[in-house]
Amino acid sequence: MQRALWRFFGLIALAVSGLLAACGGSCLGCGGDGNPGGGAEPPGGASPPPPPAVVTQTFAYVAARGLESVAIYRVGDDGGLASVGLVQAGERVGHVAIHPSNRFAYAVNRNDNNVSIYAIDPSTGGLGDRVDVATGISPRLIRIHPSGSFAYVTNFISETISIYGIDANSGALNPLGAMAVGAQPSGLMIDPTGQFVFVESAEGVRSYSIGAAGALSPNGTVPSAVALDDIALTPSGTFLYAAAADGTVSRHAISGTGEVGPGTVVATGAAGELSVYIEPSGRFAYVTSSGDNSVAAFGLHPLTGELTPAGTVNPGLDPRSVAMGPTGEYLYATSEDSGTISVYAVDQTTGALTARGAPLVADFLPGGIVIASFPR
Repeated sequence: MQRALWRFFGLIALAVSGLLAACGGSCLGCGGDGNPGGGAEPPGGASPPPPPAVVTQTFAYVAARGLESVAIYRVGDDGGLASVGLVQAGERVGHVAIHPSNRFAYAVNRNDNNVSIYAIDPSTGGLGDRVDVATGISPRLIRIHPSGSFAYVTNFISETISIYGIDANSGALNPLGAMAVGAQPSGLMIDPTGQFVFVESAEGVRSYSIGAAGALSPNGTVPSAVALDDIALTPSGTFLYAAAADGTVSRHAISGTGEVGPGTVVATGAAGELSVYIEPSGRFAYVTSSGDNSVAAFGLHPLTGELTPAGTVNPGLDPRSVAMGPTGEYLYATSEDSGTISVYAVDQTTGALTARGAPLVADFLPGGIVIASFPR
């Protein structure tokens, strides 16, 4: 009898041993490494599926002088523009900016001495009810701090910068005061780290440090012997470019403390009213000139800041503003006196421009243009 019991228990032990071997030596309820609580791998060792790609739609917003409106266009995958409609702005609207959150748009109205504020409908690109806030006399442009917390407006005749705090929920501009910045200020750029403001005026380029509450403290001025029209900053914040009325563009190095170095001429063209634009990746620069109705393209060296000419195009009479589409494949140029918006394919090696069909003819005088993308 005792021998039979031992035989019975031996058979049970063999069965348990076989079961453990079949499970790779792991205990019941263990992972593949034999540790209690370990989870099983997906069948066949498959990885979890990737998150779905975010599908976006893109819109262009153009200052429509003459109709005193902001014109809205849907940007197609092929770079084409399709009109969405108009939203009323103020008299002699000239510049449009988008909040970093893509929730709000701002239009600068030169003759009304104010800025119009709109909420953006991301599903349609449309702009909501207009709310105006006063600026100084003859405002030229608005720049939004990278944090989205502050805004700065240059006032040409008042010779000041208006400073605002921005309400995160409504986009409202809350005045924080104004600061004298020299004769006839127009162009303004904010360092991508949010530490410095650079202002172009008839006296040259001024640098300011930004305080915690948006206040500005001067760092110094680089004088210019030639009247300046516009300035632009590389995405790295390393170089500033100043466009002058004599057709020259000068490069200035920016120090880590925000000082602007002396200028070196890096491009020359026809005298006239100029603007300069550095596209978001920092590889190319574009200069518009009313002197010969051109947009000049340049390759931009990221380490030296040198500009390499890549040809010119003539979009129409009195080109005013350019903006790059979100993929970097297309550039858009407005020509005020021609009443047109031109679309160009961008050579991804040199930055050179090739016209994409005939310019779009608007029923207004197009000024500043800005492009934004929203989830579809």
